[in-house]
This record gives sequence, structure tokens and C-alpha cells, in this order.
Amino acid sequence: MIPESLQLDTLTFEVRRSPRRRTLELMVDRSGALRIYAPQKADSDELIRWISGKLLWVHGKLAAKAQVASQT
Repeated sequence: MIPESLQLDTLTFEVRRSPRRRTLELMVDRSGALRIYAPQKADSDELIRWISGKLLWVHGKLAAKAQVASQT
């Protein structure tokens, strides 16, 4: 199965869907990979609108990770 992904700005988000999930969740993992956990029925337009509202948070997390990485 090919993983689903969404591109927004210069960021690529891996989308993981579940039939049991009811809410959206956004995660920036330790390596800086971006993941969205979404209900099976959520359409891509809905995900893009939701992510657009979270871009400031995402860029802040990525900047913090870059700063920590540059200090080590």
C-alpha cells in the first residue's frame, strides 16, 4: 500500500487514516517528519484547510528542532 501524502507550502505531510479515528491529529516526530492522523472519511480538502490553520505551529516546531540540532 502506497502511503498517502499531502503537500502544502514546502512541507509534505504523511496521512495515516483509520476507520476508528474521529478527530484529526498533527504530529511532528523526532526526525522532523510531519504526520496527520485522520478519520477514513475525511477528504483531502478538509485536511488541507485544517493544516493551513496549523502552519504557524508546524513552522515553530520545525524551527525549534533545527535550533536544537544546531546546538549539538
